[in-house]
Amino acid sequence: MNISPWTLYWINRLDTATHILIAITIICLFACVMMFIIVNDNSYCNDPVKFPVKTVSILIPLAVISILTNCFLPSTKEMYALYTIPKVINHPKVQETIQAIPDITADTMKMTHKWIKDKLNETTR
Repeated sequence: MNISPWTLYWINRLDTATHILIAITIICLFACVMMFIIVNDNSYCNDPVKFPVKTVSILIPLAVISILTNCFLPSTKEMYALYTIPKVINHPKVQETIQAIPDITADTMKMTHKWIKDKLNETTR
């Protein structure tokens, strides 16, 4: 599977999408707080102000969706890792090296054990 230039472009745009989602969340929550303050503060006018239920019923779900989407949206670095790590791990040369590690480890352990025995024999003489 080759990575196309468009794929690279959209992977690079993931951080921008994260920033946009954070901005949407902040704007929605700020608007809801301001509406709540305006409705509860009647000092500037004598007429009671109705709470804008319709607007808030749009802003709160939009903020929640933005937060949830932002939680599950990978960053640029995570996406590059998702694309490259499987290719590196599944490469034939890497597989050969991984399969050779137990043999190398066993040989190293035998040589270390022999070296420790030799050193112990030298110190006991």
